[in-house]
Amino acid sequence: MDEGPDRSRFRRLPPRVRPTGTEHDVTPPPAAPEVKYTSPFSPAGNVQAYEQLADYMTTEPRRSVRRIVALAIIGAGLLMVVLIQVF
Repeated sequence: MDEGPDRSRFRRLPPRVRPTGTEHDVTPPPAAPEVKYTSPFSPAGNVQAYEQLADYMTTEPRRSVRRIVALAIIGAGLLMVVLIQVF
């Protein structure tokens, strides 16, 4: 075996990683704003749901599938209410 001064029985490790001098921000991110939760089964929740639906229907493009489905569901619900009132 070659046991010269450069040959050791121990494996040589790569050189140590030297710091680059850059610093990273380690401060925690700002706290998320608290979101007020309203139960959808309360009267206030129903009003909020209708407001969200109205906002959605006025901001979405006219021919989106979601808009058509939402309008169909609302129309079917109104039709059922009218039929129940009449009969």
